[in-house]
Amino acid sequence: MTVQALNMFGPQRNLALQPGPVWPSFEQFRKVGSSALAPIGNGVVGALTTRSGRYRIVEEHDFQRLVGLAAEVERLRNGFQLIIAASKAVQRHRDDATVETLIHSVSMIGELPSLPTRIGFEKIAPEGLELDPDDEVILNVDELGSAFAAQDPT
Repeated sequence: MTVQALNMFGPQRNLALQPGPVWPSFEQFRKVGSSALAPIGNGVVGALTTRSGRYRIVEEHDFQRLVGLAAEVERLRNGFQLIIAASKAVQRHRDDATVETLIHSVSMIGELPSLPTRIGFEKIAPEGLELDPDDEVILNVDELGSAFAAQDPT
């Protein structure tokens, strides 16, 4: 197993990604089965290498936190562009109105709430699904029951 430090933030930021299991091929991942994903979660990131590339495997909760942080970065980036534009306006026109606009834009960025991270995700249904009336198709995971239950391989 290859270990690389992935700590993005300290404990205050509540996102400290840790390297997890590494599978050098899809075949090795497949042989272990679904139990291979057991250590993934709570900030642990797996790595899977295939012929087409290297992939990172994260739990849904960790993924949603990353998406939320990416959205927050984009929000801040847009806010900083506003501050830069207001600063340039103050450089060109040093009057009370432009200085007040700069002060307002700086304070506005600090007062905006952070964007939330999602807990969970919406259930999706296949688009354009054409069903044969004679086929029984179950789209609700809860109705599948034992089909996805952990089974003892012995």
